[in-house]
Amino acid sequence: MKTKMKTIFSVCILSIFLYACSKDNPTPDPVSGCIDDTAFNYDSLATVDDGSCCMIAGCIDSLASNFNQEACYDDNSCTYAFTDCIGVENGLAVLDDCGNCHQSYIYDFVIHTTTDINDTAGLVLGATEMLILAGSPEDIANNSNWNGGPLAAIDSCGDCHSSYIYDFVIHTATDINDTAGLVLGATEMLILAGSPEDIANNPNWNTGCK
Repeated sequence: MKTKMKTIFSVCILSIFLYACSKDNPTPDPVSGCIDDTAFNYDSLATVDDGSCCMIAGCIDSLASNFNQEACYDDNSCTYAFTDCIGVENGLAVLDDCGNCHQSYIYDFVIHTTTDINDTAGLVLGATEMLILAGSPEDIANNSNWNGGPLAAIDSCGDCHSSYIYDFVIHTATDINDTAGLVLGATEMLILAGSPEDIANNPNWNTGCK
């Protein structure tokens, strides 16, 4: 009888001990994820494979020029093509602040000639040639048409305005880029862009701010 009681007592003690242990150390919840350590998105904490393992890395942005529709892991390799202002993909032409398009060119500093170029593919410069990129300091300093030319002005909203000849009898305006060879008629006057006369009579001055 004593032996039986001891056995029952031992089983009870063991049951209580196991219950206490299971209560103190509950079974962790399963963690879903990729458990293949060769995958790009391997999750070392995952215990259950959820089928998300990715084995192909590449550009996953559909807007990129090198988009890989089979890739499932972004490797930061995306590149983006653009079309310049003359319609050339990844071209060298740029817009100035007045919205005018300018091409890059090859300048021969001996015979002083320029040759417009769309890109630098296969470009080999001669001994007396140099590449002038549109919008570069060298281009702007020597491009009389940059930002509408020396007679244009940009208002505080970033909009470009041309100087013009105003006929005060028939009330017409004719835009001009420079004054080379300019001869005003008897009823004409020169209005310089950004001058007090222009601003006072220009309904579009500083109206384009957003």
